Amino acid sequence: MKKLFAFLVVAGLLVVQASYAGPVGKVAILPFQLQGPQNLEFLREGILDMLSSRLGQLADLNLVDKLTLKRMVNFPKDFKLNVDLLARVGRETGANFLITGKLVMVGDTVSIDATLYRVPIIQPVVAVFVQGQGMNSLIPKINELAMEIIRELRAATSSALPALKAGSPKLKSRPAGPGGPT
Repeated sequence: MKKLFAFLVVAGLLVVQASYAGPVGKVAILPFQLQGPQNLEFLREGILDMLSSRLGQLADLNLVDKLTLKRMVNFPKDFKLNVDLLARVGRETGANFLITGKLVMVGDTVSIDATLYRVPIIQPVVAVFVQGQGMNSLIPKINELAMEIIRELRAATSSALPALKAGSPKLKSRPAGPGGPT
């Protein structure tokens, strides 16, 4: 009888917990900025595709199609993010969140930073980053970045689950600062 009661309590908590987690909604991933000693332009589409495929696995997340986004906004190779651009993308796509980012390669170290913005007020929610050694680490690190973004999206849409903000030891996140878009 005690085991049944414990099971019912745990099941009830899970139902309550799930009911507080709001739907993520619509998310637009902007092209990542690329920085390194060599031309990394070939990675721009790949990063978008990999992040989109991983984030697209969430049932309650609707990703803005990258072709739709390209039709709305022409992103030159050296585009600069600013609040006006982010507000325009958010408004024209109807996104609840925007993801911006940067891939930086210094020597053999690869760093991938992403910032999650809440729309329509273009409020940075959090900045997350992962680092690896060499181009071979790129795919696993994008997988880790996607998991951290998912965790942060869930936390941002759920005031009842602050524990989701706790990062795993392999992933690092930091509050987004006032320094502007990543």
